[in-house]
Amino acid sequence: MIRAALVSAGLLALLGCGAGHEAGQTVPRWRFSEQPMMDVGVAEGDEPYELDGAASSLRLADGRLLVANTGSSEIRVFDAQGRFLARIGRKGSGPGEFTGSILLTARDLNGFAAYDRGEGRLSTFDSAGAYVDAQRIEGPDTFTSFPLWVWLYRANWIVGPADSGGRAGVAKALLGMGDPPAGSYRYVQLASDGRIWSQVRLPGDSVEAWQVHSPDGTLIAIAELPRRFEIHQIGGDFVLGRRWDAADVEHISAYRLIPDTTAAAVTGTTHQDSTDLASLSEPLKLSLRNLVAAQEMFYADSNHYATVSGSLNWEVENGAILHLMEADRRGWVGLVVDQKAPVICGMAVGNSTPPGWGEGSPKCGS
Repeated sequence: MIRAALVSAGLLALLGCGAGHEAGQTVPRWRFSEQPMMDVGVAEGDEPYELDGAASSLRLADGRLLVANTGSSEIRVFDAQGRFLARIGRKGSGPGEFTGSILLTARDLNGFAAYDRGEGRLSTFDSAGAYVDAQRIEGPDTFTSFPLWVWLYRANWIVGPADSGGRAGVAKALLGMGDPPAGSYRYVQLASDGRIWSQVRLPGDSVEAWQVHSPDGTLIAIAELPRRFEIHQIGGDFVLGRRWDAADVEHISAYRLIPDTTAAAVTGTTHQDSTDLASLSEPLKLSLRNLVAAQEMFYADSNHYATVSGSLNWEVENGAILHLMEADRRGWVGLVVDQKAPVICGMAVGNSTPPGWGEGSPKCGS
């Protein structure tokens, strides 16, 4: 359902302050195995290994690999060596079925849950892959409510955890890490051991290397991931995600983490102190209204929608910076960052809508 919610002057206040790390600090550099410890994906071969829209993957505690293959509306199960075992789900709206992009998250004792963007539904499965139950997640109308595991805080986009108790510790650590430079935002992904992996994303779609922090926010390492690699899961000693080879074939690959004592310099991490805000700035509110207009344009002609932020036909007001996280004919995610304060707001439509967000409804960090 298309929802176009205009931003009003009644947005909730965003408060807080933080101090950053000193630029020039040196920390160990972490590297990864040259070859994947596990790899699934072929250009041509047995059908289970041909991937199409593998938007999410998850390695369970017993070593099994789950791959959410959106193109076939199913979850494929592989053993610890990458051998195909089974399929879970199919296209449809019934129990255990999927209609949109599928995002996976772990549950206790090798159980897991799958969020179906098409249905706005979180389905739970037991350790054997059997369907248990489902919950429809209605996108909350409040700008700062995030019911699942993707949420915003100040100028941070954070993946995990879903529970509010766990988020409090993450928010405290991020405050201690300081705010990213004005106009940029920090992309944060939580590892299974509680470590905080983060990457500053600068205007112009450029990114910095990953910084690894302890759960309390102490910087412990710099890590550079393989090229053309999209993180899905970070374990204690591995990273799992989607990569594209030289022929643009999709793979789901796991790389072993190899700690290295070689020192790496920390750059671009001296951050300004923030100022308190009584409400969103006018440039941010106006830019979000323009994102709503872009949503309407997207639905009018999504097949020709831009995938490069510089060619998008929308306006960003002076005082705000636009970041396009992803965009294609199936959907997009746009973020707007205030240039004068650590505030981030975003909106998404179509298959790019984060789990639990309302499609076309602006969301802001608290």
